[in-house]
Amino acid sequence: MATQKVEYIHYNPVKAGFVDSPRDWRYLSARNYAEQEGLIPVQRFGEKMADVVVI
Repeated sequence: MATQKVEYIHYNPVKAGFVDSPRDWRYLSARNYAEQEGLIPVQRFGEKMADVVVI
């Protein structure tokens, strides 16, 4: 259920026609999940905050 919500949020800018891929919208955590730099660090399921690299 949580994965469905995250995917819905990530694809909103795509559906609106702003970008071709969720990774292209810099304000989404989709960039972090795609191993790209995001605006803020994201703690993924199973990660400790110490494992999250702050850039």
